[in-house]
Amino acid sequence: MAGILSNEWEEVEKAYIDHSKDVFHKVRDERERIVRYFYQIRRDYQDYLRRPDHKQEFVESWQKVIHTGHVPIYIGYFKNDIHK
Repeated sequence: MAGILSNEWEEVEKAYIDHSKDVFHKVRDERERIVRYFYQIRRDYQDYLRRPDHKQEFVESWQKVIHTGHVPIYIGYFKNDIHK
């Protein structure tokens, strides 16, 4: 009886070790995919932040108009209120 149980125990132990190795391998693979995914997300976000932004040109042209004094009356009215 002990011999039969010993053989069964060894098979169960081997199956447990093999399945554990498989699970750990899959966890390492998943971790690698997650690291690569976050790296790519970070690169995409950096590219997004570095994209050209032409809004500053509009702001600068508006500031030049305001500071030259050639302002439409309604904007000049607000400018005077702001600088009081």
